[in-house]
Amino acid sequence: MTLSLRQRRRLQTAREIQLATLRLADARGLDEVTTEAIAERAGISTRTFFNYFPNKEAAAMGVPPGFPEDALADLAQGTGHLGADLKTFLGVHLDQLREDREILQHLTALGHSSPRLKHLLETLLLNLSEDLAATLARRMPTAPEHLSQMLAEWAMRVTGQAIRLWIEDEADSLHAGLDMAWAEQRDVARMLFG
Repeated sequence: MTLSLRQRRRLQTAREIQLATLRLADARGLDEVTTEAIAERAGISTRTFFNYFPNKEAAAMGVPPGFPEDALADLAQGTGHLGADLKTFLGVHLDQLREDREILQHLTALGHSSPRLKHLLETLLLNLSEDLAATLARRMPTAPEHLSQMLAEWAMRVTGQAIRLWIEDEADSLHAGLDMAWAEQRDVARMLFG
């Protein structure tokens, strides 16, 4: 899907507001940051801030990408090995985050210090997991529903591990982090099941 110039500008402004929020929160703590300070740092009016976000927690979260619709469709209709198709799907999702290293670093740190932000992050991950579980259920219509949910939760943990490896400089890229996390999970499965 190609975005119009207006849509791209809106996303860029939202990203600038998010970065201003995260940088201020990193320096002061999220509870000490005001919407006025965020607007000033982002070079916008307070009114413009509220045109984009209802509060500073929402601004810290920004506009996180969901799963690409075409990738969900490809996974649901895939006929290849489920593991290979799922890893490809996760790679496509992670591609959306490759320009967001600083954002992910800030969100990870703030998620530990701000209960409200932690709740928003957990809600986002739960929603993504539910979307993935529904897609996996379409792909495996005869499998028990709880197995699709378990597989989706597992995939979200692998994604989180890939992101952690990347933002902590243990992996050169998100894809390298995904490869490492995937290999670790495979090793764990071998330890358990031979």
